[in-house]
Amino acid sequence: MLEAASAGVHFRPAAPEDARQVWEWRNEPATRQASFRTGEILYEEHVRWFTQKLGDASSRMLIVLNAQGAEVGYVRFDMADQQAELSVAIDRRYRRKGYGTAAVKRWACELLRSGAVTRV
Repeated sequence: MLEAASAGVHFRPAAPEDARQVWEWRNEPATRQASFRTGEILYEEHVRWFTQKLGDASSRMLIVLNAQGAEVGYVRFDMADQQAELSVAIDRRYRRKGYGTAAVKRWACELLRSGAVTRV
C-alpha cells in the first residue's frame, strides 16, 4: 500500500483558508491521543497558532494530497538548532494507506538534503 500512496502523494503549502481543516484533523480523537497535547484545542486558539506558524520561517506546513487531489492530511516541521520536530495528521478516512509515511519520508529527506537541518 505504501508504494501506491508514495507514487500518488502530492503536497501544497498550507494557506490561511486551511485553518479549519487542519484544526479538524488535529482535534480528531485518535490524533489527539498520539499528540503531546491530548486535549481539545479551541478553534480561536488554533487560528492564532496557525496564523503564527504560516508566517514563521522556521516552520513548514504542507497539505498532503492524494493522486486524485483530495486533501488527506498535513505534515509540519518546526526547525531549530539544525533539528526538525515533526507533526503529521492524516484524515481518518485515509489512514493505513501509506500517506503519512510517504509525507514524512519525502519531506524529511528534502530537509536533510537541503542542509536546513541535520536531524529530523
